Amino acid sequence: MLTTRLRQWFLKRFIVISEIIGYALSAAVGLGILYSVFVEVEILTKVKGELRPSCMEIKEGADALFIEYLAASGEHVAKGQPILRVSVDDASKRSILLRHQLEEAVASLESDSSGESQASLEDARRALAALPPAEEKVETLAAPCGGFFQPLAGVRENDVVPAGSALARVYDMSVLRLDSVQGDARIADGQEARAVIPGMQERLVGQVSVIMAPSNHVSISFQDAPQAAREIMFASLFGKSEEKLDAVEAEVVVGHQSLFKKMFGRRQ
Repeated sequence: MLTTRLRQWFLKRFIVISEIIGYALSAAVGLGILYSVFVEVEILTKVKGELRPSCMEIKEGADALFIEYLAASGEHVAKGQPILRVSVDDASKRSILLRHQLEEAVASLESDSSGESQASLEDARRALAALPPAEEKVETLAAPCGGFFQPLAGVRENDVVPAGSALARVYDMSVLRLDSVQGDARIADGQEARAVIPGMQERLVGQVSVIMAPSNHVSISFQDAPQAAREIMFASLFGKSEEKLDAVEAEVVVGHQSLFKKMFGRRQ
């Protein structure tokens, strides 16, 4: 009995119910279209390159005789902290090299147990004593910024390093840079960029800082990198991490378009 009454009630109001459903669907479609017209989505392009911390190289403006490092590899140094010693004065460089040669000669002659080289040993000792103080024209270079110190493997004691060549590096782990040569013509300075370091869930957010034409070289800067990213970078540079950061992918926001255009516009 109840089923019959419900059927009769529905049949009497079928047209009205159909109209209500139709109006509701039309309204939903209309609102969806309006939403898609006014809501914008990002236009993204991807680049891939090497991710490294910001780096400052320590250089001399003249040929420099390297003497010693005053900081260890991976040590955190403060801005202005002494980190290495060199000599750029020609007379001082000759004196230091001569002193080094005489010291080696004395050590070699002292190891001769036969006693036949005693006279030569005394001559070498007198020549060594007659040299001027080695510290007279030695310069101490300081860290240009705070960060982690990295000596260069190819720079050794008493090597002459050409003017403008790097003597050491200081890395600022709070500022990371991604360098890529896969530039897109739509990429411009100041555009937002996002990247994820392998082994880290949190995204880095930065912006395009350098565009070099005609090679389309792109450089992206990530300021205030999170602690997890700093630890990964440190392990990559100074630890035993096998994580490769030479092919990190980043997304660059090159523009915006309406959701409607994205969904129904002409495909490129």
